[in-house]
Parts: sequence; C-alpha cells; structure tokens
Amino acid sequence: MTRLIRHHIALAICFLSLVIAWAAFPAWRGFWMNEVQWIEWASFLFFAAAAFVLLLRVSPRTTKDIAVGALCLLAALDEISFGERIFGFVEPSVGGVKIDGAHDLIEFLRIVPKEVLGLGKVAHLALLLVLVGLALWGIYHMARRFSWRWDAEDSLGVVACLAVAVAMMIDAHVLGFKHLAVEMEEILETSAGFGMFLYARYRARRAVPETVEA
Repeated sequence: MTRLIRHHIALAICFLSLVIAWAAFPAWRGFWMNEVQWIEWASFLFFAAAAFVLLLRVSPRTTKDIAVGALCLLAALDEISFGERIFGFVEPSVGGVKIDGAHDLIEFLRIVPKEVLGLGKVAHLALLLVLVGLALWGIYHMARRFSWRWDAEDSLGVVACLAVAVAMMIDAHVLGFKHLAVEMEEILETSAGFGMFLYARYRARRAVPETVEA
C-alpha cells in the first residue's frame, strides 16, 4: 500500500469518525460542533499547519505550492473570522451581508443580485454561472502560465477543496440542510483541513523514495 493511499484512508477515517461521533453523542454536539469550539480550532490548526509546510518547509518550492499554501492560510484565517472574535473588531457589511469569511461571498452572491439588484431567477443563475466560469478560466490560465502539472498527491487537495465547497454551500443555505448547517459545515471543514495537512506533508516528503509494500 503506497503512502498516498494511506493518506486517503486516513482522511476517510477522519471524516467518518467525526460523523459517527456526531451521530452517537447528540448531547455533545453543542459542546464541540458550534462556533469557537474545539472542532473549529482544529480546522484552523490543520489549515495553518498546511500553509506553514507548503510556504516554508517544502523544498524545492513551486508556484503551485505557494498558491495552495496561500489558500490554506486564507482558509485558516477564515476559520477564526480573520481575527474578529479574537481581537474584537467589526467586519464590514456589503449589501446587508456581513463579510467575516469566504462563505459570505456565496451568501452575497445569493442574496444581493436578487434583493438589491432585483434580478430574476434566470438572470441570477446566469450571473452565477458567468462568475464561476471566470473563476475557472482564471485558474486554468494560471496553471498554464506557471506550467503546473498534475501530481498524484493533488487528489488529496481536490478532495479537500470539494469538501470546503460543499461546506460553504451548506453554510450559505444553497443546499438546504438548515437544521444541520453548523454541524455538517464544521465536519467538512475539519476534514478538509486535515486533508490539506496530509497533502502538504506529502509534498514536503515527495523527494523521499516511496516503497510499495507487498
């Protein structure tokens, strides 16, 4: 079994363990699932550790490592609302939406076009598709500009990014699950943080020859 497969198994075990703990101990959910509880701090530490490894420990460091490390740092800061709850400052509001994390950008795009600009559902959907297309176009051209290549360990990053995307959509009530929004968001974000930490650790050790066990 290769090291990469072991990392994927560890990520799956992390996610399933959190889900099982959530299901098996309902009385504890408020203690460790809500905002500013240990699971959110675990997410912060995982993303921060991944950023530290990718930005400072990986050698030789590529532009992809720097880009992913910067995203991990952004995710870590997002977990603590960019320091709002620690330092007590007030985050700005745009269009009636308080911007204290990346998920609020989805909330902004969900609410403002309809309620402030008065767009209908079709126009709103078209606007969202255009913005998503522009984001993907930008990522594609960055990858071409810096000659990014697909590495096997990138699969860990893709899984983590998908988990973050689903968590953001749940938090913005795009997918429903309003009664489970906080719990599912925190489980997915913590799992994603752990996945990015495993990805960073793999990148840091990628120069070490990998042996295949019988």
